[in-house]
Parts: sequence; structure tokens; C-alpha cells
Amino acid sequence: MVEAADRSVEATVTLDDFAYARLFTTRTAYKNYTAYVNRQPTRIKTIFSIEGLQGPCREASVSGCGEINPLENDPLGLAIGAGTPVLLNGSVGMVTGEGTRSTSERPNLTVIADMTGMQPRYMGGFKTSAGPECITSLGAAIPVLDDRQIAGLLVLDEGIPLPVADITTRTVLGEGTYADVWQQPDREVTYHPGWCEECSTCAAAAVCPTGAFSREAGIDRDRCLACTACLFACPNDAFEAGEGSLRVRGRRIPITLRQSGRTLAEDLCRDLKEMILDSRFTFTGGGIR
Repeated sequence: MVEAADRSVEATVTLDDFAYARLFTTRTAYKNYTAYVNRQPTRIKTIFSIEGLQGPCREASVSGCGEINPLENDPLGLAIGAGTPVLLNGSVGMVTGEGTRSTSERPNLTVIADMTGMQPRYMGGFKTSAGPECITSLGAAIPVLDDRQIAGLLVLDEGIPLPVADITTRTVLGEGTYADVWQQPDREVTYHPGWCEECSTCAAAAVCPTGAFSREAGIDRDRCLACTACLFACPNDAFEAGEGSLRVRGRRIPITLRQSGRTLAEDLCRDLKEMILDSRFTFTGGGIR
């Protein structure tokens, strides 16, 4: 809707109404990230929390897909760089260069792709206490041409550091690994209708950042990121998932929000593999350096 003075114009459009539509991302596929906690006694509104990060150090928020992050698998920039074909939300696109705030230690990418052919399950909105965020999914093919690339691909979750920092000062308080996040018995969230007490207001539905849950329909798997927000919001424990925790200065802090979807990312990897085998995706060596 567009507003001007006392006038407003509203219209519904689809991709079919445009000659072309392209999505350009400015900061994608961060080489993993940082877990955040709040050392203050009061909640702090942040993009890393849905209702505000609770303190002091009562919960942790994490991002990053660990061992399948494209830049984690290509630490020397031998395969991924400007001009490299990638899969963005299921549509073939191209890396245009380094992303904003990219550094050699913590690189990220700018990417462009045609929105026609993108799959809604790989993209969308994510509500936070500091405003909306965007979900995008990136897959990259890494040709194994020498021992350096093999070395990058051999690094697993337990070998990838996950710094834990204070949300206000960004002071690093400790360090875990992505195994603490993703090597859990069950990464997906399961809803048990029989355990639901049918509260007058469903806390799980209210907190869901992607609108993936309702008591009547259950979990919409095409929308669910398995962030585990519902797991901690439901007072009757009607949800189950392996949520993980981080050890910081001698205490365990539960991971109450995962802003990356590992299972969804693995699905995108499989899509990319099938496209390569079917010759629908071709890749070339690029290189940021």
C-alpha cells in the first residue's frame, strides 16, 4: 500500500505482473556467526530474539548452519567468488562480490538471482523484537580439485568455533562449537496435540516468528524453521525438540532460538545436488582472492 497525504493506493501483484523480478542480497551466507546472551537483569529488544532476550544469561540465541555453510567449506575462497553460480532460495543465481561488513575472518556474500523459480519454503519473513528480518537460503557447489579444498570440507560442527557474546557490549564471554547447536538427537520440532491444554490464548502460536503454527492446523512444515521458540513458550510442554545448550563460565545456558534452519539448508543442498546431476546447474571456480 502506498500513502500520500489523504490518499492511499493498494494493489495485489504477483510475479506474473512483472517483466522480471530479481532478488539482490547484500549480506548472505555469513561464515557462521556468534551466539548472544544478555547479562542485564531485564529483557533487551534485539533482532536476535523474538520477545526480547532474557537476562541475566537465562537463554542464548544462535545463527549459522555450521559444517554446511558454503564459506566454511571454502575458507580460502578457492571456489566461491564474484561470478560463481549459486542456488538462492532454489533459483539459480550468481555471486556478485563480498557482502557488507565482510572481512577475511568473517566473510559474507552479495548475491543476485531471478525470483521466478524461487521456492517460498526457502525464504520469507521472521519476526523479532526489534522488527522483521528476512530468511534467505544459499547453496553453493564446491569442486574438489586439490587437498586444500578437501581440508575445508573435512571440518565438521565440532571443529567450528561458536563465540558466545554479550548482546549489549559484544564482549565475548566464552566459546562453544556448532556441535552444541546441531548435533542433537532431534533437530525438528514435534507437536503433540494430546498434550495441549487448549489455553485461551496459545502462547506458541503467538510467538512463532514465521506464522508456522496454529493449534487447529499444527505445524506448517513449509513455514517452520525449527527455531524452537514454541518449545519454550508453551506452558504445557506440548512440543519436543533437541534444543541444545552452551557452556559459559561454568554454567549451561539453553539455546532458546535458532535463527538458521539446518534441516532446510540440507534440503537445499540435496536440491542442488540433483540439479547438478541433471545438468540443470553448472559451476565454475571463482575465488574472492
